Amino acid sequence: MLVAAVFVLWPHEAGQWRVAAVADGDTLRLLSPAGETVRARLQFVDAPELAQAGGPAARDVLLRLVRSGAIVWRKASTDAYGRELGSLEVAGEDVALALLGEGWAWHYRRYAQAEQPAADYRRYRQAEVAARQARRGLWVDPAAEPPWRWRQRHRDRRP
Repeated sequence: MLVAAVFVLWPHEAGQWRVAAVADGDTLRLLSPAGETVRARLQFVDAPELAQAGGPAARDVLLRLVRSGAIVWRKASTDAYGRELGSLEVAGEDVALALLGEGWAWHYRRYAQAEQPAADYRRYRQAEVAARQARRGLWVDPAAEPPWRWRQRHRDRRP
């Protein structure tokens, strides 16, 4: 399995979150205001894996988005891999929603239907639909493969 991380550290105000690394289109390593490292995953979206078509581009878009201002991380829970799941805002913008709007992630409805607040669910869903209709990002390819299917296919190939 290909593992990559882009390390970044931008100047910040004391007491703010910082991005230490961007692993892929929905996973980051953050530094808390107290200096603790947090493995973070954007909740309710799923971006392509790095080895998957669109994966490097999705990572690059996330990297661009997190460079644009002050970071606010809100942990909601922890996943089976020990990553914090939550929402990330940069300069007041919901980063997961921006990824959907630019066409670089799927709305992860499998989890969102049960856990995401209804208003956010509608906004995320609408952002994905608009990106698909406009053929932005991944949606240039009408047969773009969802990451959960890609992961399943590749899991089945392991010895």
